[in-house]
Amino acid sequence: MRFARLLVLLICAGILATLPAAASHLVTGNGYGFAVVSPETGTATRFYAHPYSFLRPDPKNSLSEGVETTNFIKVLGWGSQDAQSTSSDYVEDSHIIRVRGGHGEAFCFMPLGLQHAALVIGWQPGSANPLDGGIQVEWSHPVMSRRVVRMFGADMQLHKFDDVPQSLLLIPLGLKINPSSGSQQDLAGNSAWALVSLEAESEFEQTASDFKTWRGALTPQELVEGEIAQVEQWRTSPAVTFASEEERHLWRQSEVMLRIAQSREPNRPGRNGNGLIVASLPDGVWFTPWVRDMAYATVALARMGHKQEARAPLLAYFNARPTGKMSADTRAADYQVSVVRYFGNGEEEPFFTEGGSTNIEFDDGASPCGRLASTCGSSTIPLCSAPRPIADRSTKPRGISSPSRSSKIWRTTTPAQLLRQTLRYGKSGRKTRSILPGRPPWRSGKRPGIRLPAARC
Repeated sequence: MRFARLLVLLICAGILATLPAAASHLVTGNGYGFAVVSPETGTATRFYAHPYSFLRPDPKNSLSEGVETTNFIKVLGWGSQDAQSTSSDYVEDSHIIRVRGGHGEAFCFMPLGLQHAALVIGWQPGSANPLDGGIQVEWSHPVMSRRVVRMFGADMQLHKFDDVPQSLLLIPLGLKINPSSGSQQDLAGNSAWALVSLEAESEFEQTASDFKTWRGALTPQELVEGEIAQVEQWRTSPAVTFASEEERHLWRQSEVMLRIAQSREPNRPGRNGNGLIVASLPDGVWFTPWVRDMAYATVALARMGHKQEARAPLLAYFNARPTGKMSADTRAADYQVSVVRYFGNGEEEPFFTEGGSTNIEFDDGASPCGRLASTCGSSTIPLCSAPRPIADRSTKPRGISSPSRSSKIWRTTTPAQLLRQTLRYGKSGRKTRSILPGRPPWRSGKRPGIRLPAARC
């Protein structure tokens, strides 16, 4: 019990450490994207089309961070708000962000029950001047075209941006507002909107239909209440006793942050990132899936009782591809789990230093991975203890390379046992941050391996 509480505290501290000291950004997400609100101004400053910072390697620059995820918003504000009188917080320890000020009250969240990168925003104007300003937005990219399409009784807008692959669908949800004279603001004419990212413009009708099914006939406020109810239904009963209300709050908020940090994008050809968990929330420095950090998060989810969410990253380790990019630095050892981190599409990101040197991180890897195997190997955690098939059987896990092992064995091996197999080339002990090409740390001596502890809880 003490470990579970300590683990949640460490994860939360790690997330906060990547953010500015003045105040932590407020983040909402649903596994398909992220949105960020600045607590200093109460404005939305980011809306990402995916739940990670980089989608795939950049073919034009192999040493770059990769192809960056599209961010639609530069700033989105509520009326003519005064930042000095604005406060922002999470509603009931959820992912719903509430902004209060002299301009009125606003909210934004990404719906957990909608399988799209969608941001729902709403604004209740203050009584002093209800028509002052409306919702104001400045896009991150120039708008190349605007098209109004009427569907389901609403005038939806379809925006296409310059030099951005995704389009943005704007769906009005609230009361009509007469914008001030001469206003050219896209969102000023309604008190609530849904902003939905489209991979391709051809997805417009299906996405609009999916949103209509999710929303039903609910008002914006009823959508907020329904989202809170869904989060509460998803929560588990804590197996620890809290010493204070602050501890309870930290547990509940961390529980939600872990959920929104996990990718729920379905696997498909060219994209195998379902279940990956980012090392920090945006706009943290490490807003990308990391092997070590994902192991810690998986343990936390398992010990909290969220079995499906804990099983998903285990499968992600084995469904991720292509991997093995650094075999030249591992004596050509065949491996499956990335030596550092992943792109959002599930491809291994070995990571390079600014000088072009390869970087393989061990970071006392036996500690998080050993704890992961220990937790998930326990008979008290059904998500791993019973033999289960790998989600995608088209490719044998690369960590199991012995010709004496039949495909029948690997198909019925538990994720925890597979984890031990694929991590056997790791190095425990002293941290090694950067390794020169062709010079693995064990070249001069016997190759060490991770010794994972026996299952216990």
